[in-house]
Amino acid sequence: MPDETFTQKDSIALIESMINKAKNRFGENGFLYLLWGWVILFCSLGQFILVSLLHYPRHYLIWTTTWLALGVQFVYIYQKRRKKHADKSCDG
Repeated sequence: MPDETFTQKDSIALIESMINKAKNRFGENGFLYLLWGWVILFCSLGQFILVSLLHYPRHYLIWTTTWLALGVQFVYIYQKRRKKHADKSCDG
């Protein structure tokens, strides 16, 4: 195995490229992270209100709204893949 030594500039360039790749990957999928973050927040607060303030016996049913978010996720991914496929076919 060859002994590779990085200069300080090489190390910084490698770290910057890794950070940029991570930013791009997050930017492409940021909608899904936001979607699920809001859904979990909504369900958690909803369950808290149903248990604490309203004393509703079936407070756990609010988590069924995650199925709606799952549907939104499937539609989003389907449209994104369809657009990606259409862009590739247009490039020829």
